[in-house]
Amino acid sequence: MSILRLHNVHKNFAKKHVIKGVDLSIEKGTVLGLLGANGAGKTTLIKTALGLLKADQGEATLFGESSWELSPQNKQRLGYVSQKMDCFQWMKAQQLLDYVAAFYHNWDVKKVQALMTTWEIDPKARIDKMSEGQRQRLSIVQAIGHSPELVIFDEPVASLDPSARRLFIKQLIDMNADQATSIVFSTHITSDIERVAADVAFLQDGKVRYHGGIDELKEQVVRLHIQGNTDLTPLVNNKDILNQQFSGKQGRITVQGFDSAQLAQLQHQLNASIKIETLSLEDIFLELNTCTLI
Repeated sequence: MSILRLHNVHKNFAKKHVIKGVDLSIEKGTVLGLLGANGAGKTTLIKTALGLLKADQGEATLFGESSWELSPQNKQRLGYVSQKMDCFQWMKAQQLLDYVAAFYHNWDVKKVQALMTTWEIDPKARIDKMSEGQRQRLSIVQAIGHSPELVIFDEPVASLDPSARRLFIKQLIDMNADQATSIVFSTHITSDIERVAADVAFLQDGKVRYHGGIDELKEQVVRLHIQGNTDLTPLVNNKDILNQQFSGKQGRITVQGFDSAQLAQLQHQLNASIKIETLSLEDIFLELNTCTLI
């Protein structure tokens, strides 16, 4: 059974169709990075998956239950960090944690205290007097203090400095390794996803463009540097080409679904020598994000 599952999920706001028939499932122990440009629908997707928004069509489930009607028992198994902490600004950090702890049966005081020390959060500091980065750290502590089975982070490192980001990434790795915690986090920082996630989902224009392993994706999407014997012309009617640029006898093509048979075919078709460049996740994201959906 999938720990989180979306089936043909749609979500509209007035006349704007934000999520358009998303299918996505996450198994226990998965670490998934969610990538998408601003406005792609990442936050709406996350809130619909959590039951904070109700899907207009389709089904969203957590632990086998409807997200919109999730039982108190299964809510105990969740952790969530939103983009911005907006509530309880008048509280001190420790007051907030004590308040949140009352809702969970297995709140781990020692773990929370250790995290507060590691993250250098003053328990006596008022939340509205904290920097944005400090509030982000506190939100993370608040979300994982009860050792949830599934944690969802929406842009969790946006306000963190590089040192704090490294601590955050280490915490994710430890949670997944020690407790098989399932983790979903959206971010624009692709290098962070490559450090911790095994899987990635690209969201483009409200649809999942790709969902699968990062290593498999890097094998499938490559850039080809072409040296022709004569002047080269762009290729047409090839759905596997994401991007292509030609100038005289030189060319550069980014292709998906790449394999050795495709290489031999292109070499013959173009009468050229071809060198293969492996792309970073950021490069692949940029290439996919500028192309029409498959």
